[in-house]
Amino acid sequence: MSRPFAVGLAVALLALAACGERDPAAPPPAAAPATSGGPAARPAPPAPGAAGAQDCASCHERLHPSLQAAHRAGPHRGLRCEDCHGADHDRIFSTDGQVSSATCGRCHEKAYAGFRRSRHGRLLKEGKADAALRAHPAPVGSCNAVNGCHAVQRENADGSVGACAACHAAHAAAPHVARDPAVCARCHRGPDHLQWETWAADKHGVLWRQQPGAGVAPACADCHLPGGDHDDGRGLTRSVVARHGAPPTTLLEPLSRAEHDAARAAMVAVCTACHGKRLAEATLASADDARADALALCEEAAEIVRGLDADGLLSPRPKDRTDNPVAGGALVLGGKQIFDETSSRAERLFYELWMFDFPGLWRAAYHTDPDLVRWTARERLKTHLIELRAEAARLRAAAPPPK
Repeated sequence: MSRPFAVGLAVALLALAACGERDPAAPPPAAAPATSGGPAARPAPPAPGAAGAQDCASCHERLHPSLQAAHRAGPHRGLRCEDCHGADHDRIFSTDGQVSSATCGRCHEKAYAGFRRSRHGRLLKEGKADAALRAHPAPVGSCNAVNGCHAVQRENADGSVGACAACHAAHAAAPHVARDPAVCARCHRGPDHLQWETWAADKHGVLWRQQPGAGVAPACADCHLPGGDHDDGRGLTRSVVARHGAPPTTLLEPLSRAEHDAARAAMVAVCTACHGKRLAEATLASADDARADALALCEEAAEIVRGLDADGLLSPRPKDRTDNPVAGGALVLGGKQIFDETSSRAERLFYELWMFDFPGLWRAAYHTDPDLVRWTARERLKTHLIELRAEAARLRAAAPPPK
């Protein structure tokens, strides 16, 4: 072999190695360890000049310089790329480079344990959010995609659920970024969950924006993730308690008194870091009353639609239009309801009332936005109910007399 040829071959091989190529005959590199079980040991810091990190950087400094710069400046700068992403390019590409919550949990054990208990971390695994999303048209259901609101609940290849990067910047993962209310607002805003808008209009949001992060007033994480606890559902009363003398609810699964009291005690403990206990309890109880009152109007609306369906007066009838993916041709009201051009007007009115007016009202109540609770959202709800009553009267008047 001539010397020039040998030198050229050596240069070519070095260039291939620098771009992460490997000999096809060599054994594949070890993938990131499976993380569907309990927390694993914290990955060891890389040795200076570790070959793996250099292999990744040699290409990604050119392809994704901003990601490399964010990683070098972030709290994970002491980790190698393969500590989180693994070293198998086929596997990395199959997940679009996404890192599972369980992978993060190998180091962040406490945060991961809280996340697994949280509403963010468990709804999809229980099948509830997934079933609700499948009941919507594809453009809506795609909110479970990589950048959608429900990406935080996505199912991962390792069996875990959730994506920490949905809230934390993936490479510049500084905690203060995730604590900014603007991050929560990516999902928690809009007519059906007005949490960000109502917080921003309340004294909490007004004062926080004057001195962000100064401790003068709370942001979302201060109340819902106190002390860094990632269980976002702690302290939330997810439903109503059955009330003496009131008809049972058909649209929600009611809370037991014990469940309600335990959640309420947890939330009052958060509120009393700044407020008196009596004020906290009275404010939350007032929100309970507003939700129960609005729910009674929703139950009336549901009874109207069910009656029309039972009498064959919905047009088109549920069995004659687009099948609901979770219930076929049966009437479905609520979160798993289809809302499209094939639904009857009565069903569309109920959907607006239940999916937008009702949750907007009660979420505004717990975030103390009096305009929405006592006027804007409530009047929208009542208007849709009045229109639904009129639609039912019209359909019954136009129906042929019974034989």
